Amino acid sequence: MKERRFARGLYSLTLATVTVTGCAGGSSGSIASSAAGIEASADEGRARNSAAAPLSTMEHSPVISVTAGDDSCVTTAQDVAAGRYAIIVHNSGDRAASVFLYGAGGTVVADIADVGTASEREVEGVVLSAGVYNFACSSDATGPEVQTPLTVTG
Repeated sequence: MKERRFARGLYSLTLATVTVTGCAGGSSGSIASSAAGIEASADEGRARNSAAAPLSTMEHSPVISVTAGDDSCVTTAQDVAAGRYAIIVHNSGDRAASVFLYGAGGTVVADIADVGTASEREVEGVVLSAGVYNFACSSDATGPEVQTPLTVTG
């Protein structure tokens, strides 16, 4: 039996190829045991993929979500521990949105620009050290920046 594995995100797929030679003479026992092995592998894969752990803790950095509206900027976190994060921006407004994460002295730590209406964009691998940051959301690059603080400890 030859196996090929494909993986993308949380899901993996194992394709098995069973080659049957010399079928005459009742060799169906080996075919049945191979099929049982394939079925057991599929059950094991389903059990692994049905785990209740959130996406952010399984294969990616922890996630900070930001919802940018035409005049709003809402985050899922206001206090986090120092570390590496993914930032996902959801645009709930009627115009394109841009989100900046400002660090000490106004330095730009992350820039997620031109997120279309009713869509999202992700930036992976943003390293945050202890300090106070500000998410700033603006729509269409012309609207006022609405800021939301983020405190990073430790």
